[in-house]
Amino acid sequence: MIGTNWDGVARELGFKDATEMWIRYYPKKSIDELRKQFNVSAGAVRSQLVKAGLKIQARGGVNFQKVVVTNSVMEDIETRGMQVVSESLGVSYATLYKAVRRFEAKTEAEAPSTPSASEGPETVS
Repeated sequence: MIGTNWDGVARELGFKDATEMWIRYYPKKSIDELRKQFNVSAGAVRSQLVKAGLKIQARGGVNFQKVVVTNSVMEDIETRGMQVVSESLGVSYATLYKAVRRFEAKTEAEAPSTPSASEGPETVS
């Protein structure tokens, strides 16, 4: 759709103008969904969103899964397993796995450093 008359498209869909259409559609639909709906490129949709003054969401946007791993979650994983816990938290296995690795790295970094037995006490000569 080269040179698409977006205001005309918007009016056909019952909107006042293209800006109103993009403001209504974009929070609910991804750029890819809009691209398919209007049979245009993602770049065409993106440029219209910018023209309408909308901030483009980062890739992954609304699908981003966040999980907070605590000691109790770690205990739950030990008891029930990663797959069961990920399903109960409503996140993917991979998301929980990555969060657990970050949690382990953080707690390891926060743990007080103690000299190993092979090093022995520090002596001054």
